[in-house]
Amino acid sequence: MLKNIIRTVAESLGYSVHRIARPPAAPSPPLSCVPLQPVRVELFPNWPVELTLSDTIQRHALVAGVNYEAPSPQLLRTFCSPAGSVFFDLGANFGYYSYYLLSQCPQLTVHSFEPNPTHLRGQRTAAAELASDRYFPHQIGLADGDGELTLTTSSIDTGWSTFGPNPAFKGIEETLTLQRVPVTSFDAWLKRENLALPSTPLWVAKIDVEGFEPKVLHGMSAALNAHAFKAVLVEVLDHTLNFCNATAGDIFVLMDRAGYTPFDIWLQPTVRQAKEARNVLFLPKA
Repeated sequence: MLKNIIRTVAESLGYSVHRIARPPAAPSPPLSCVPLQPVRVELFPNWPVELTLSDTIQRHALVAGVNYEAPSPQLLRTFCSPAGSVFFDLGANFGYYSYYLLSQCPQLTVHSFEPNPTHLRGQRTAAAELASDRYFPHQIGLADGDGELTLTTSSIDTGWSTFGPNPAFKGIEETLTLQRVPVTSFDAWLKRENLALPSTPLWVAKIDVEGFEPKVLHGMSAALNAHAFKAVLVEVLDHTLNFCNATAGDIFVLMDRAGYTPFDIWLQPTVRQAKEARNVLFLPKA
């Protein structure tokens, strides 16, 4: 029944949510042809931003365009379109989800969280030039409390950036940068920003933090328990969770206790993420 309600709401907004096959992997130009310095590109129509194409995640996003990680961004767009919606991009990386939803939803307010200062420079430039009244990038990581953590990034692909000990970094140490960055919990950040919880579900969140998803969810328990969110999209990936001493089950238990039902990205009820995709959509229980 909940799935039918979601579909009806989506169709009333002019969207159609169907089962969509994942797009083929985006081709990548030879590294010898890739510029090392940021270049200005139109990622989406009328949305020019600076991308560093030597970074694999940014290069693939540019090649794929609106098909990057489809259909997850399009699914979030359905929830972000109504007036009054607020999107929280937790683990924004270079800003693809924020950029896409801002370009598609002219009434949407976005708060993005990314501890990597290199990415923040580009996001703040985009905010100043394109959506200064709607887009608020924050240079901070999210966890289950206040403090500092060591962020490890690789020049090969900043999509691997993590607070955990990723075993894939073994053998590529020369590409790594380690830096201490501030972290906080989502609930503590709300208090410091004096942002009140909505009385009805109005917020949307995407959480992609390379294995720290359970810690982030612990740190936003007050907002989750208040059902401030009408949709929460969480990356559930065994590899990243395991090297952060967590499991997919931790995420499902946390969200169930907070009163959220899990669906796959085709709006089918699920208790475990499908092998062909990595995102799980959590919606408030009816």
